[in-house]
Order: sequence, then structure tokens, then C-alpha cells
Amino acid sequence: MTIIKTLENTLESLYLRAKFSNRNTLEIKRSIRLVERYLSDYMKWGGAHGNG
Repeated sequence: MTIIKTLENTLESLYLRAKFSNRNTLEIKRSIRLVERYLSDYMKWGGAHGNG
């Protein structure tokens, strides 16, 4: 499994957790932003060179 696929799966589970959870949503949103930023950076820098 590629890094990108792993990050996408992680994001999807975080989105679902945020949608159905009424606790710790701030922490979940922080995690979502972190994963989105990492995915964006990876696509920008690593993905362009075919790494991963």
C-alpha cells in the first residue's frame, strides 16, 4: 500500500470519526488538518518524483 493510499484512508476514518463523534472534535479536526497538510506536501514534493 502506498503512502498516499494510507493517508487517504486515515483522512477518511478521521472524517467519519468527526462526523459521528460529539467528543474530542477539536483534536480530530487538528489531526485532519495535519494529515491533509502532510498529504498536500507529499503530493507537491514526493509525489512529483514518483517516490512512494
